[in-house]
Amino acid sequence: RVQQGEGQQPAMHIPLLKFEFSWSSWLYAKPIFHMVYAEGLQLTIQRDANADIRVGGVLVDEGTNTSQAPPAGEEEAVLRWLALQRQVQFANATIIWEDTYRQLPPEIISPVQIDVQNRDGRHYVALQEGTVEQPEGLAVLADLRSPVEEGDNLEAMDGQLYVRARTGFESLLALGLDKNTDWSVYPESLELLVKVEKGRFTDIRFKAEASDLHGAFYGQQLAAQKMSVFMSSSWTDLDRWLGQRDWQSTAPVQSMALMQGVKIGAGQLWQEDLLLDRLAVELDGRGRTWQLNTFLVENEELYLHAQGNWRPDPDYELGWLDLQGRLEHVQLSTLYKYFPDDVGEDVIAWLKAGLQKGWLEQGKFALQGDVDAFPFQSEQDKGYFDVTAAVRDAQIDYWQAS
Repeated sequence: RVQQGEGQQPAMHIPLLKFEFSWSSWLYAKPIFHMVYAEGLQLTIQRDANADIRVGGVLVDEGTNTSQAPPAGEEEAVLRWLALQRQVQFANATIIWEDTYRQLPPEIISPVQIDVQNRDGRHYVALQEGTVEQPEGLAVLADLRSPVEEGDNLEAMDGQLYVRARTGFESLLALGLDKNTDWSVYPESLELLVKVEKGRFTDIRFKAEASDLHGAFYGQQLAAQKMSVFMSSSWTDLDRWLGQRDWQSTAPVQSMALMQGVKIGAGQLWQEDLLLDRLAVELDGRGRTWQLNTFLVENEELYLHAQGNWRPDPDYELGWLDLQGRLEHVQLSTLYKYFPDDVGEDVIAWLKAGLQKGWLEQGKFALQGDVDAFPFQSEQDKGYFDVTAAVRDAQIDYWQAS
């Protein structure tokens, strides 16, 4: 038993431990086992107020206090030792995740089955929530291989890492969030696949489904009843892009998102809340361009579908946008709600008072130019915005609106 402090959960507790020593312990001058078996392991993983992460009471990742960084090479040494063990099993374990940093309630995963095997250059690690007969939501798999002559050389290993989770696991997602990040979501499923070549992550694929999403994105309040997300990318390129924090460059990613029951809050870009039945985006980062393959907005008042691309440009603060799309139907009396404040209060006021009844149908639109100059009223040389459509049963009070 490893105790954290008075009144706290133990950092680690193993009620039953069995093992068989291997003669190779003499060769490596360290304990090597043919078999290690532990029953009822209780392991606490904790992120404290400084964002330091401890596993079983051992510091593995420093947070805001870099002076407490773990000794260099310590994590790699543990992995190398583990790779020498022929078989390690933890049956009916309990993993407790405590996140003091974000002040979340403890999350307990139990029972958990863990199996580690190292034979003939293959290194296999499996973690499964539930029992062997009835597996449940969380599953983690690492399957790595290296040439026999390379032994436990991490830099020679190829393979993949796979994570699957079902329902809950809010605290798992919170691991990547800053203390002040204002997001809440109920995850329903998550799958993550990472390929490994020569000991380095190369490609990543991620998909998830969630419900009851609430939060702020660049200050814009957003909520959704349902959300599905998919992302695929080169790990190296994505990590470099995230490290730059240059959001006006592009990332080499293929991504899709579908949200249902969406609410976009008023105040940041729009004067009123926008309520949407569906919002879908399919976006690819290619070179220095974001390719928008699909942008779909739908509710009873509006159906809009668009495609295009955006690229950063040193001559334009917010980049250059080229967008084309169609408007299947738009209720004229609500059209004003969908124009951002940038078009001008007088324009929005006229649309609200003047377009009293009717529908816009079979419409098309094109937008091209400097995003910062939209809608190009005072800077017509920086782009254009054109809409054509049929109008049905319209009632327009032009003079009252003016």
